[in-house]
Amino acid sequence: IPVEQWNSPNMTILQSGYDGPDAAIVGFEAQINGTVQSIKASDIDGWLPTYLNPFIPPKTVYLRDLPEGSYSFSLRAIDVLGNKSAWTKPMNVVVDRAHPVVTNDFVLAGVSGNELSYTWKGATDAGSGVCQVNIVDEDGLMIQNSTVKNAPVIKVNSGSSVTGTAQVFDCLGNGITGNVSVSSALILPTKGTRTGAWTAAPASYGSGAIKCVGKCTISLTTSGKNDVLVGSGGATVAIANKTVATIADSKVAKLRVGASIDAGTTKKVVRISGSNFVLIGLSSFTSTLGPLTELDRLPAVPDTSLTDVKQAALAKLGFRASDFGQEWTLQPMSGGTTLDDPTLDLCNATFASEKDRLERRQTVATKKGSPFAFLSSEVVRYSSPAAAQSAQQELVKVMAQCKIDKGYKDATGALVPYTFAEIKNIPAGLVGDSSRVLVRATIDSGLNSRQLLGFYQFNGATFTGLYVMKATDVAFTDAEVAKWLQVAATMANRLKG
Repeated sequence: IPVEQWNSPNMTILQSGYDGPDAAIVGFEAQINGTVQSIKASDIDGWLPTYLNPFIPPKTVYLRDLPEGSYSFSLRAIDVLGNKSAWTKPMNVVVDRAHPVVTNDFVLAGVSGNELSYTWKGATDAGSGVCQVNIVDEDGLMIQNSTVKNAPVIKVNSGSSVTGTAQVFDCLGNGITGNVSVSSALILPTKGTRTGAWTAAPASYGSGAIKCVGKCTISLTTSGKNDVLVGSGGATVAIANKTVATIADSKVAKLRVGASIDAGTTKKVVRISGSNFVLIGLSSFTSTLGPLTELDRLPAVPDTSLTDVKQAALAKLGFRASDFGQEWTLQPMSGGTTLDDPTLDLCNATFASEKDRLERRQTVATKKGSPFAFLSSEVVRYSSPAAAQSAQQELVKVMAQCKIDKGYKDATGALVPYTFAEIKNIPAGLVGDSSRVLVRATIDSGLNSRQLLGFYQFNGATFTGLYVMKATDVAFTDAEVAKWLQVAATMANRLKG
């Protein structure tokens, strides 16, 4: 497998089809910087006996089996009769089995309006470097991720926090995980009292920054420890009319921490005075980390359906692997890439619009111990925008009738009850009201109870559905609904292109 795809210690580095048809592979040799040596031959993880091979697990080479270091590498296989394959083409590799070093060290890197970006300086790896940082919530859904090598960034809105489980991986998949929380606050210059002439600062400083023209003073009220964020120019900082810091003059037009101050436990006036300087604001943040444990990145599960151009295009609109932590597996459900199964099956109704579907992709997210009985996204292309709109209207009518009937009757004539609940605080990011249907319902009763969130959204000739189901009689809380509405807003953004 090409070295640029080596990203998990537990992945095999051999492509399928390396084993011969006549005699089993029993060993491997490598050339490391031109020197031939034996390489461990491992049983394939999770191997199960078959009729054709009931006894002997096939052998392979895992990334974890290679010696550490930086070297030229090629490989050959040896079968049970002693025959040796040709050498693979030599490649330069770096093998690193040490885990990243992670500490609670964050540095402010940028400000844009109320959003602050913090570089995680404490996420380092001396071998292959840090290549991926994920922050996931309690269910393993992605809150944020960064793939910038050796400079992961966490973005936090002023006055809020990013809290979750961090997964820090080096470029070969060795990882560290632990709880992390970063909270920030930013006081923009617009909150201050100003004297002198001020103008908007260049856009490179982010929205909200201002520039003093000539001599100026600005007063801001704050408490506790703060960083004075400035750009070019110089100034002095005073608290309660006492100068506490001098900001050195600079000609470089980029964000910097001009001074770090402590206003104490009670709010005080901080006065910043100078000539021809840029002020971005007063910033403060707190962070916590730990406890930490080792966590190796899992090998990616291949999705062969993505070799189809149409399926690959639909995949961009629904769930993506990057929406989840690595413990989740995302794959098309059985029949999910065909039109064999219905799309709109709310309340067991029949939808005439199903015949107008051209393409369909439905994927299911699963993990060991998942709290969800069913977690899925679906993307459908209809024959025309009119056909998609007709589907939406059918769905509205079915839901209205289901509310009146309080469910539907099954094939035996028994009522399967539906209890619908209100969905509050719908975020602005969803498609318009006339192009969506939002469902929050309890299906059936007693031991058969299920909780359903179904968010159906249409744009032009395309539909996306988000389905979340729990096998319980305990309804989704408003907080849970709000979280999934934000996921639906992400789907809407993808749907709009």
